[in-house]
Amino acid sequence: MMAHMRTNWQAYLLSPGIIAGATVAGLLVCRIAFAVLVRPSLKLSVVDASLVRHRRRPATFILPLQAVILAERLSLSVTQLLEVQRPDYHQF
Repeated sequence: MMAHMRTNWQAYLLSPGIIAGATVAGLLVCRIAFAVLVRPSLKLSVVDASLVRHRRRPATFILPLQAVILAERLSLSVTQLLEVQRPDYHQF
């Protein structure tokens, strides 16, 4: 078991890496989106500014979660394409 983990350490770090990368990407998208939305909302009306301000905190949780879900679904198809043929140890 330990030898298998030593030889395939990239596979064990792939999932946490995808989750961390997707979370960072989701947080960046959230920060950029609200930076873009705040300025026009302040010029339009108080209601628009209030909506943008009150939607920031839930979006900070939802957008990274959606990014993780999207990355997980995309990574499943990519890992199936990149899957390496593993030797069958049961035949020995």
